[in-house]
Amino acid sequence: APCGDDATCFGLELTCNENWGVCVVADCTAEPDFTPCEVLTVPDRSFDICVEGICVSPGCGDRTCNTPGPNWPLADTGQRTCSDAFGLRPSACTGTAGTDGCAATEFCGQDAQYGWDTMHLEAERFARTEVGSDGVPGEPLVRDNVTGLVWAGCQAGRSGEGCRRGESGWFSWADAVAYCDSLEWGGYDDWRLPDVHELFSLADHRDSAALMLDADAFPHSAAGLWSSSVRLSASSPFVASFDGWIRPQTYVDFEHFVRCVRGGRLHERLRSPRFTRTEPVAGYPVVADATTGLVWQGCEAGRSGTDCAGSPSRLSWSEALAYCEGSAWAGFTDWYLPNVKELRSIVNDHREPPSVDPVAFPATSVGLFFSATSGVYYVGGSTGTEAVNGASCVGNGDGTVVVEGKGRGAGVLCVREGP
Repeated sequence: APCGDDATCFGLELTCNENWGVCVVADCTAEPDFTPCEVLTVPDRSFDICVEGICVSPGCGDRTCNTPGPNWPLADTGQRTCSDAFGLRPSACTGTAGTDGCAATEFCGQDAQYGWDTMHLEAERFARTEVGSDGVPGEPLVRDNVTGLVWAGCQAGRSGEGCRRGESGWFSWADAVAYCDSLEWGGYDDWRLPDVHELFSLADHRDSAALMLDADAFPHSAAGLWSSSVRLSASSPFVASFDGWIRPQTYVDFEHFVRCVRGGRLHERLRSPRFTRTEPVAGYPVVADATTGLVWQGCEAGRSGTDCAGSPSRLSWSEALAYCEGSAWAGFTDWYLPNVKELRSIVNDHREPPSVDPVAFPATSVGLFFSATSGVYYVGGSTGTEAVNGASCVGNGDGTVVVEGKGRGAGVLCVREGP
């Protein structure tokens, strides 16, 4: 409910977050993650949420106030073509994903063969309006039709139709947090600097070569965007770059670009706990994610049993694809290698390594895990810019997203659509 002071919320047994202007819980104990609350910080910010029973303000500068994951439906990656062993150019997909023959067909089961993108046109993802909700032109809005998040239609520093006015501004991390917190744009004043999950939801991997933004929905976008999430206990905020990676920026005074976000399921009571671990077949646990609806194998490849005993496997990319496509774990045969956004969704930036829930995913090794999303990385040579065809990996230790060679060994954790 809207409020101006605590008295407005007394009858609801709530308190007023005056910055936000809404009644929120007074105590986060036993409350689901992302429940609105109020905590005073210096400087004080509007966006306060419950995380693991404590009220935090994302952007405080260390991992204790990082958001624990997404709180909205996952978006697909935009990757609609497959990749072979070596070619840099998109190639036709081999085999039919999800069928008996896929595991025996090299490079079958890739990102482009699964997900929202296989059933929708590219233009269906975002809805851009050049006029704000208050009818004032020049402050466009972009709604993500999958996640429900609403984005400022221009990067900080730009405005107008097509974001043609101004130039994208450079911000230190602290200035980026403050800018979004104080922003009034498009008829709204509840903007925030996106966390790394929100920012990564925009990543468009359609050409396997770069982490880009949809150019129609987000015109005149510049590379490198700050998030509110920081790496572990150090003041190293995550930056989404335009080469397919998410990496921490060691120097917070270094400057990057800014795009603000609002919305999400902030006033919807989420299921708690998020992860439920069961064992439908003895020795083969599965983990249901109440937020995304996905179901994960309860042990990484090479491990099994209630406590995930055994030695973890390190597979090549083609082996990882085949492993998941051929898996009959817990009696299910519709497992697949997750795309990079699905894999990054179980990373909890609030935790020390390993960054996945240790109860839901016990004995998970710290290191890189393969996704089904292909990508390109660059190595030295005569020009220093030799492009190599690879696959996107997620680091279970620190939540980084990198592109590695398809022949290297990496961990594997398979997923299926629930229930």
